[in-house]
Amino acid sequence: MTLQTHSADASSGAVVPWRDTPSAYTDQLKRDLGVDGVVLGVIDARKPGTDECLAVQGAKSAQLTQWCQKQFKTDALSREARRKGVATGKTSKSTAGPALPASRHAAVFTQPAVVGTHRVWYLALSRKAKAFSDSELTRGDLALTAVRAQFDHTGEPDLGRVLLGDDNRLIHADPRTE
Repeated sequence: MTLQTHSADASSGAVVPWRDTPSAYTDQLKRDLGVDGVVLGVIDARKPGTDECLAVQGAKSAQLTQWCQKQFKTDALSREARRKGVATGKTSKSTAGPALPASRHAAVFTQPAVVGTHRVWYLALSRKAKAFSDSELTRGDLALTAVRAQFDHTGEPDLGRVLLGDDNRLIHADPRTE
């Protein structure tokens, strides 16, 4: 597979959802980690919005909306990941989960987007087959770090990158643009 790169990201060749397609990013995670569910975003940890999600696979639009509007505050995996950086467990129908299908093994990763704010880079992964190994958890955390670094460090010195919500509110800006 040959990846197209743009001058701003030419040095990496990594698959990222703002340059390639969100499905190319989720497909890469499926191949690398054997997952069937992915939610990647830069979310407000107080109340996330669906427009803060950059790539979603395995979750229906209605599931994602309900999670953002109602279930996020009671989502134990996401809450633990915000405290510790990573959380693992199993999703269920009766317990709010990270906007992923029920009865799946899940791993949720978070990293601060900007120090002193409630915004975090968020990656939730799920699969049916088996729990995530320590090695896979490390690779999942590295996947989130890589996508965050790709966004925050553009390849051209005078180029900036911003994420805007559906209502034009600022979701995130790379450090040069802030």
